[in-house]
Amino acid sequence: MAISFNQRAVAAQSFGVNASRQRLLTEARVKGTHVLLDRWTLAPGAVIELGLAERDLAWFQLLEGEATLAGAAGSQTLTTDHAAFLPPGFRGTLTAHDDAVVLYAEVPDAARFDPRLAAEPPQLRIVDWTREPVLDSEHDARKRIYVVTPRLFGTKVIKG
Repeated sequence: MAISFNQRAVAAQSFGVNASRQRLLTEARVKGTHVLLDRWTLAPGAVIELGLAERDLAWFQLLEGEATLAGAAGSQTLTTDHAAFLPPGFRGTLTAHDDAVVLYAEVPDAARFDPRLAAEPPQLRIVDWTREPVLDSEHDARKRIYVVTPRLFGTKVIKG
């Protein structure tokens, strides 16, 4: 069953420093969902602390703007061309350079969907989706670019 709503109808909550978030997909809105989806609005200089539990994973993409993702492995500037995969236990920050909008998805207790996750946890990965192949749909005239795949992110928990 499809759920349809306008993100403008979802109240924004203060989040981090100079930021707000809208909880678009939640257990309250969609019973039994396995993915939580947020829309973050970041003002210049916004800082978001990222901290995942050891069994969770997350994926995010900048829809507007530019930000720096920093963690134990260093830091990288991200633009709207990037998708970032955060592995279980990831700790870091996302700092906005200018106004930015982020689409953030989290899978709580992701290990229940991939038994290998605990034994072989995937690593932090950042993908420039503009460099991925453009594929023709087998069913209609749409084009597809896969940015979240087992090959790219090392787990079958989430695809997109």
